[in-house]
Amino acid sequence: EARAVAAAIQERLLPTLRDDERLLLDGGRTTDPDDGTFHREPAEQHKNYSTNRQVLEKFARCCEECGGFRVS
Repeated sequence: EARAVAAAIQERLLPTLRDDERLLLDGGRTTDPDDGTFHREPAEQHKNYSTNRQVLEKFARCCEECGGFRVS
């Protein structure tokens, strides 16, 4: 399962994400830098959680090399 996650990130997500973009929790993308603002309004709370290409690449590598996921 971890390898399938890695493959999905590498094959489906990374090719669509530019180096200067952040991926937001709602699936949206932005080139605005994360300024650390905590958004309290429900319509803007998705802005509190984002990631970038470098983090996703690192996570995909981790998924390829780990022994899998375990929920305990």
